[in-house]
Amino acid sequence: MAFGKQTLTYERLLENLGHADFAPVYFFHGNEEFLITEAVDAVTDAALEGADRGFNLDVVHGSDKGAREVISLASTFPLNTERRVVVVREADSLSGGELLASYAENPCQTTSLILIVLKPDFRKRPFNVLKTHSFLLEFRTLYENQIPSWIEHRVLKQNRLIEAGASQLLGECVGASLREIQNELDKLYSFVGERTAITVNDVQTVSGISREFSVFELQRAMGGRDLEKTFSITARMIEAGTSAVLMIVMLTRYYINLRKLLDLRQKGVPLNEQAAALGIKPFFLREYVDALDHYRQDELDNAILELTLADEQLKTTGQNPKRILQFMAASILTGTEVQEPLSLEGV
Repeated sequence: MAFGKQTLTYERLLENLGHADFAPVYFFHGNEEFLITEAVDAVTDAALEGADRGFNLDVVHGSDKGAREVISLASTFPLNTERRVVVVREADSLSGGELLASYAENPCQTTSLILIVLKPDFRKRPFNVLKTHSFLLEFRTLYENQIPSWIEHRVLKQNRLIEAGASQLLGECVGASLREIQNELDKLYSFVGERTAITVNDVQTVSGISREFSVFELQRAMGGRDLEKTFSITARMIEAGTSAVLMIVMLTRYYINLRKLLDLRQKGVPLNEQAAALGIKPFFLREYVDALDHYRQDELDNAILELTLADEQLKTTGQNPKRILQFMAASILTGTEVQEPLSLEGV
């Protein structure tokens, strides 16, 4: 069976498995081990019932086996079921690659042989043969800017929703490890219970953000109008690789909430109802109340405007992100239009 001209994707894999359409040979490669493991589990779960696995599932490592032994396993007929699954990790370490290439060209149709390789050389056999005689999927490590959208798609597939700011924050806090991200998502699902939407505050609470210079420390510094600390945190976050756009998104949300809180207080909304109206946990309301003591209404409106301008500059100009952020912060915290960012020692 030749696959070379087909468009093979993970979604296509799941669709085929849902119709019990199994390939005799799967070839998974790449450095995203978490997704490869999920793909292997998807094939195995679709092919075998729990009771069938003892006799019809073999998992081996290429460094421990030769191609002849793997082919022997793959050529064995299934027992009390329609299909066998043979998983070979580190398949590039198998001896006897020529035999494996020959098997791929004429595989046993009652077995799904899953070969896993980190970085195959498709110029050589058996990989050049496997390229066109297997269900071939590559699983690459995602780039940092791909993580938030992956989280949102993942959450949606798991019948939940997550705010854009929450997905960006989760990516910032956990990093690029998809396994660790899924672990955090599992915690979030338990935390929110039957509620389907995951918010920024949910992520803040569950993930236990502990970075000294996080966006929340930046919010507190700006809420207290502490210019020196704001500059220091901004510089260190940028140096640590934090997205300047994410910082703007979170700060904009923060100042919009402060503006809403001011309106609630002016309308006489009781303190115990204010957190719910803002969509935040009561635990965090005290910080917002304290910050509001440092701002007039026109200053909050100006802060939102400055953040909007900074966001536009980040997306449309090639200026230094730290410079843009510090211009913005200085304008908000000093209450004046700043032509040059203030110079602070140690920043």
